[in-house]
Amino acid sequence: MDPVPPHMADADIEAALAEQINYYRVAADEYDAANRALAHNAGSSKVAATYRRDFQSAVAAVRKLSEGRDVLEIAGGTGMYTEHIAQCARTVTVIDTSPESLALNSARTATAPAEAHYVLDSIFSWCPPRRYEVVIFAFWLCHVPLQRFDAFWAKVQQALASGGEVLMIDAEAENGEQCRHDLPELFPESRTTPELALRTLRDGRQFQIVRVLWERNTLTDRLTALGWEISLDPDSSWLIGCARRRSHSTGSRS
Repeated sequence: MDPVPPHMADADIEAALAEQINYYRVAADEYDAANRALAHNAGSSKVAATYRRDFQSAVAAVRKLSEGRDVLEIAGGTGMYTEHIAQCARTVTVIDTSPESLALNSARTATAPAEAHYVLDSIFSWCPPRRYEVVIFAFWLCHVPLQRFDAFWAKVQQALASGGEVLMIDAEAENGEQCRHDLPELFPESRTTPELALRTLRDGRQFQIVRVLWERNTLTDRLTALGWEISLDPDSSWLIGCARRRSHSTGSRS
């Protein structure tokens, strides 16, 4: 099923993004602990085992693409992938809107060989001061409102050096919903609209976040129309894919 066409008013988008930022600030420790437990040792179910397998595939892709390069990580959060980038890259620049998440992130890369830079800002308003050989974002595209999708990819293009590569990691629509259903104790969430979901913390506080899950064919078609060439890992239940600008594309955006 294709994502529902954009319908939120600008004010509603801004409100949802503000609440999403607040969620990732308040939930930084809880979110990090849940992610790391699931990625490394939590649960014996088939879904948990698949999550761990896909996480390892994602880490391998991150490390391979980062090797010896200047990397920009968008929405780096608490560092689940930053710590791997920092072991391989020449430099890594991490942008995120949560100072609490960036504090956890920077602590994990303090002794890593890569030169690390941290930027507290929103990717929607940030202006890249330079271009990077690689742009990486994990479980971020699902938090981009449909009406901001094209603008987000234009920003990625603005930050990407000529011939550079983008690595994205995210949940695929069907598998993402199945994981939430089978592992309800992690990131409890209920859908409120086709673009929004309600996340509940352990203390009962609730936050509305943007939650757009993509099917791989729909995402590929959308990015192709914007002038990107995309290759998705066919063996993963996640969307793990590399994107490059298509040469002499008539569909590209400046």
